[in-house]
Amino acid sequence: MRKKLAIDISTVICIIFVCLFSLIFLGFMINAKPGLHRWYSILSACLSFAAFTCCGVIFIRKLAADIGGIFRPEKAPAGSAETAARPPFKAAPRDVLFIALGVTFFFAATLLAVELLRIVNVGGTGFSHFEKLWSSLDSRHYLYIAEFGYTADTPDADIGRVVEIVFFPLFPAIVSVLGRIIGSFFIAGLIVSYVSFGFAMYFLFRLVAEEYGRISGYAAIVAIMILPGSFFFVAPMTESLFLAFTFGAVYFIKKERWLAAAVMGFFSALTRNLGVLVAAIYVYELLLKLPETVRRCRAGAETTRKAIPRFIIRLLFAVLIPAGTLVYLLINHRIYGNAFAFMEYEKSNWNQSLGWFFSTAEYCVRYMADYLKDPARTQKGYSLWAMNLFAHFGVLALLISRHRKLRTSYYGYSLVYFAVSMGVTWLLSGTRYMLGLFVLPLMLPGIRSAAALFEPGNETCGTPERRRKALASVIGAGIFAAVMIAVGVLYAIAFVKRLQVW
Repeated sequence: MRKKLAIDISTVICIIFVCLFSLIFLGFMINAKPGLHRWYSILSACLSFAAFTCCGVIFIRKLAADIGGIFRPEKAPAGSAETAARPPFKAAPRDVLFIALGVTFFFAATLLAVELLRIVNVGGTGFSHFEKLWSSLDSRHYLYIAEFGYTADTPDADIGRVVEIVFFPLFPAIVSVLGRIIGSFFIAGLIVSYVSFGFAMYFLFRLVAEEYGRISGYAAIVAIMILPGSFFFVAPMTESLFLAFTFGAVYFIKKERWLAAAVMGFFSALTRNLGVLVAAIYVYELLLKLPETVRRCRAGAETTRKAIPRFIIRLLFAVLIPAGTLVYLLINHRIYGNAFAFMEYEKSNWNQSLGWFFSTAEYCVRYMADYLKDPARTQKGYSLWAMNLFAHFGVLALLISRHRKLRTSYYGYSLVYFAVSMGVTWLLSGTRYMLGLFVLPLMLPGIRSAAALFEPGNETCGTPERRRKALASVIGAGIFAAVMIAVGVLYAIAFVKRLQVW
C-alpha cells in the first residue's frame, strides 16, 4: 500500500512538474522574435526542453522508488546503482602505483601532444611559447590572483583585474604558496593540477572498483582521460582540483565517513561555485540511513540515546559544505563591500547571468549557423558553438539512456549541475564545464561493460547469446572511444589555434 501510494504521488508530481516546466518553456516561445530566432534554433530549444523534462520525470520516479524502498527493508533502495555480489574490494599498493603511472603518462602525453600540435599548426618553439599557450585560458587569471591576490575596485584599478573576483580562491591560494617556494607560479599551477588529477583518479577508481571490480575502476579512469577537452585537466585551472574534492566527498559519503566527506565538500565549494551541490548528496544519503537506524534501535541493536545525537552531529557536519561558499562570499564583501559582487562583474564583463539551458541550446545553434556562413569564422563555429552543443546534448543523452547506472542523489546533482552550467546566458565553456560533472565516467556507454568481461571469475561469455552481447559491448566501447579521441584531437587543434576554446 505504501509503495503504491508513493508511486501514485510521484505520478501527480511528475504531471505538475511537466505542466509547470512547460509553462516556463511556453513563455520562452512566446517571447521568441521571428526576425532573430530561426526554426532550427527553436527546434534545438525544443529538443533540450523535451530531453530535460524526460530527465526530470526519471528523477522523480527514482526518488519515489527510494522512498518506497525505505518501507521495504529487505530490498536495497531503488536509487542504488546496480551491484553484483562480490567480495569486499581492497585497494592494493600496486593500484596506487598504476594510477600514479597512468596519470603521469596522461599528463606527459597531453603536454607533448598539444605542444606538437601547436608547433605544426602555429609554429614557434621554446618554453615561452609553451607557457603562453597554457596561460591563454582562464589560467592566466588564476595565476595572476596567485601572485598578486584579488584587486579592489578603485578609480585607478585595472578593470581587467578587478573582475577576477569571479574566480574562486582555493586553487590560486594553493598555487600562491607553492609558487613562492619553487619560484614559478606557472609551474606551480601545473603541479597542483597534476597532483589533484592523481587524487581525483584515485577516488574515482575506489568509487567504481569497490562496486564493480578492479578492471572496471581502471576503465573509468581511461574513459575520463579520452573525453574531448581532457587537456583542461592539465591546465593550471580548477578542473582537476574540483574533481579531486568532489570525487573525494562522494567516495567518503558512500563509505559513511561523514566528517571526511563534509571537509572534502567544503574544499569543493571553495574551488568552484557548483561545489556546494555536494551538500545535497550528503544530506540525501544521510537521510536514507535514518530508517535503518530507527530499525536498529527498535531491534535493540543500538540505543536511542546514542543514535539520535550521532545522527544530529552527522547532519550538522553538512554545514561545512556551504561554509566553503560562505568563505568566498565573505572575501567578496571584504574586498568590494558586496558579498555578491562577483555576479555584477560576471554580468558586466562577460555578459553572463543565470538563464535557461534550452535558451542556450537555441542561441548556440543560431550563432553556429551564422559562423558557418562566414569563411573567416567557420572554424570558430565548430570549436565554440558546435562543441557547446555536443556537450549539451551528449550529457542529456547519457542522463536519459544511462540513468539506471546512477544513484538518485547523483542523478539529482547532475540535473542541477547541468541546468546551472548550461543555463549561462553567454556560454563559452560548455565542454569544460561538463568535464567537471563527476558522474560522466560512471555513465559512458560500453566502457565499463567491456571492462567487466575481464574481471576475475566473470562468466558473462558462458552462452552464445552472452558471447554476442559481450562482443557488442567491446565493439561499442571501441567505437565510442574512437569517436571521443577523434573529437578530442580536433578540439585540441582548435585549442592550439586559439579558436574560441575556453
